[in-house]
Amino acid sequence: MIKQEIKAILFDFDDTLVMTRQCKNVALKELSLVEFHRELTEEKIASQWGKPYREFISGLYDIPMDSVDALLEKYREASARYPMKVYDGALETLEKLSRNYLLGMVTGTSRYAIETYFPPLGFQDSWFFHIQTADESPYHKPDHRVFLPQMDILEKKYNIFPEDCVYVGDGLHDFVAARDAGMGFIGIHGNTTAEEKFRKVGAFSISGISMLPSRMKG
Repeated sequence: MIKQEIKAILFDFDDTLVMTRQCKNVALKELSLVEFHRELTEEKIASQWGKPYREFISGLYDIPMDSVDALLEKYREASARYPMKVYDGALETLEKLSRNYLLGMVTGTSRYAIETYFPPLGFQDSWFFHIQTADESPYHKPDHRVFLPQMDILEKKYNIFPEDCVYVGDGLHDFVAARDAGMGFIGIHGNTTAEEKFRKVGAFSISGISMLPSRMKG
């Protein structure tokens, strides 16, 4: 249960609201076979997961950053064959929470991905006061400075500060960034991170996004 009075809830996107890893691992492996003639392991994907989009691709295929853009086009073509899916209850939860809280998003995915996935998956821009992607910040989780652009809007426009916010994510890097930024945190365990791992670092977590409204105070 969140103890402080919360005014804004900020969300991660990949593997928190949508089944990114489940849906995209197949495309990532396919691309590795076609372009590099080698198998891509789950361990390799896991080692790079959570990094900003372009950095993720660079590390995943061991290519220089200046080669990423050309490969991204091929990845997007492969990815289109494996549609993204929303976690059960995610859309309903966001709609419900948007009635009582300011909702924002801070994600390491690209602006292109958000604009591509949002409409067909049923997400509404009106639910969020701001959506921040990897393209809008030089800092990335677990660096707490990743929240600076979003917090600048919250403080100047709404007089809301880090202690008034909670961040919802699926990984330990999400927890570290939120903690160091002075925010509350709620993990979604079972998507990419086991409940025991959250508990070990002192992070509160729930088993599904639909549980979120009942865990909020206020």
